Amino acid sequence: MKQTIRRILPRTAGMLLAVSLCLSGCQNAEMPSENDDSPAFSQLKEEFYQAAASFDYLTQKRLVKDPETAGLSVCYPSFPDFSENAWKEELDLAKSLRFQLNTIDSTALDSQDQFLFQILSEYADCQLEKEGMESFRVLSLLSPESGLVVQVPRILGTFSFETRQDVEDYFTLLSDLPRLFKDLADLARQEVSDGLVLTPEWIQDAENACSPYCLDTEHNSLSLSFSRQLEGISDLTPEERTAYEEQHQKSMDETVIPSFQKLAQDIRSLSVQTMKQEGLCGRTGGQAFYRHLVRSLTGTSYRDISQIKSILEEQLQNNTRSMNRLLAESPDLRASSVSAFDRFSDADQLLSFLQEETEKHFPETGDSRLTACLFPEELTGLWDVPGFFTPARDQTMENQNIWVSQSMLENPSQLYPALAQSAYPGAFYRESWLRENLTDPVRQVLSFPGWEKGWDLYARSYSFSFENGLSRQSRQLVRLTLSSSLTVRALIDIQVNYYGWGQEEVQKFLEENYGVSHERVAESIYRSAVYSPCQSLASCIGYLEIRQMKTQAAETLGQQFNEMEFHRFLLETGPAPFSLIRSRLDTWITSQNMNALTR
Repeated sequence: MKQTIRRILPRTAGMLLAVSLCLSGCQNAEMPSENDDSPAFSQLKEEFYQAAASFDYLTQKRLVKDPETAGLSVCYPSFPDFSENAWKEELDLAKSLRFQLNTIDSTALDSQDQFLFQILSEYADCQLEKEGMESFRVLSLLSPESGLVVQVPRILGTFSFETRQDVEDYFTLLSDLPRLFKDLADLARQEVSDGLVLTPEWIQDAENACSPYCLDTEHNSLSLSFSRQLEGISDLTPEERTAYEEQHQKSMDETVIPSFQKLAQDIRSLSVQTMKQEGLCGRTGGQAFYRHLVRSLTGTSYRDISQIKSILEEQLQNNTRSMNRLLAESPDLRASSVSAFDRFSDADQLLSFLQEETEKHFPETGDSRLTACLFPEELTGLWDVPGFFTPARDQTMENQNIWVSQSMLENPSQLYPALAQSAYPGAFYRESWLRENLTDPVRQVLSFPGWEKGWDLYARSYSFSFENGLSRQSRQLVRLTLSSSLTVRALIDIQVNYYGWGQEEVQKFLEENYGVSHERVAESIYRSAVYSPCQSLASCIGYLEIRQMKTQAAETLGQQFNEMEFHRFLLETGPAPFSLIRSRLDTWITSQNMNALTR
């Protein structure tokens, strides 16, 4: 096996980059470039990418198919390190990046690098905001909805096998589970000892999240999915397959299942207390941490939480008035909107339709193709929406399968928007276009959930305007319904985590404004806000930012506005904070006006 085994590489790479940036920063400070800082910035981009792509095994696997060919040192297969030292070194890396950026004159760069300079600056500043917020790591890592106990099974259950080395790496990853869960339990005990409060509901739900993976191998989804994953290796012999399955059975019995059982036991043993306010605002420093989450996850252009709250409330009021008007004019509108999708009972037929319609309104992509497959029963619980196995970022998206549940196949009114969001013109289309056109390696490293989730939800909303059989009024109604659903959850997210709403306030809000009196609905939305703060808000804000930019462009350009070109602008700008994208929108609008004058 030709592989450089380096468990400590993430830490080493980070510290090497920190030293490199500081040294080059000092040199630049003594001898500043007279005219052009492009070489210094090019070097900075290369060093940043090298460090980020070598930070840990899972990050590297997500970014590159063959690290050695890409000039990277190969990371040892292990889960990330969540120790206090790792947290400190991440901050040191951000400080070094910020220092180096300060030595570069961004005005000497071309427009593309100027934009990337701004993106890296925003990234560094967001990372530096986390200093002093270490205690909130446990809330994220131990979240019953989005923490390690949820993410680890998804990583293992969707691990892509293309070579025998991938299988060997998978087994090495399994052997690291006891260490990962022990670190999590130790960290949780330490933070609870230092004053972090975990409620009885939190502990119970976190323990319950472990339960499916504590089952014996015959009923464990991680055991059942392995055989299907082996099908990715086309030349595997029957003897090799049997040996791998026997090895996996042993790993499940001796390592995986006992690790989840031990984690459940450790979670159950943690001290609990009740809290009057379970959202972040009920914790010391919680409001500051929520502001950090809003900045880092949404990338919003809005100035503060109060403005975001006002915008959401105004959006809901406008949506409600419009929906009431539509339903008053056509009382049967809602029923006709559902029945319009009945002709899309075949998933592949629907995919073809969505792709053809996408090509009419969105920039063309290459030969990426999707095939619908029935969701494997063994992956139930790992995905709750149609999903596809994403290859490394340096690979194309050709010939992929998208997995769809049987229940969704039987309900076209759910299948249509779900595939629009996950396939065309949503996540699969977005990912395909960016891989083909946004090729700067640094852009592949950075993630901006607000832009990414916002695009997918915008795509879902836009798909209702396709020639799908909906009337004009029906299209407007389903868009308003989607917008209102997103906005309600986003507003509750803010009210719970920043202003102190409890479950009773959530239930009262839903009942008084929307007639939703079911306690379980209120509890589900409330728990989601507590366990995954800012997640609902990030999706909603991204969607609203895109819609508002489109409205601004359409109103300014009038008849010169072209939806295809607006979509091209969003994609070519790429994932980034909306505060930066907005500054480029004015330039794009001006260029569109100039192009119209020269035609």
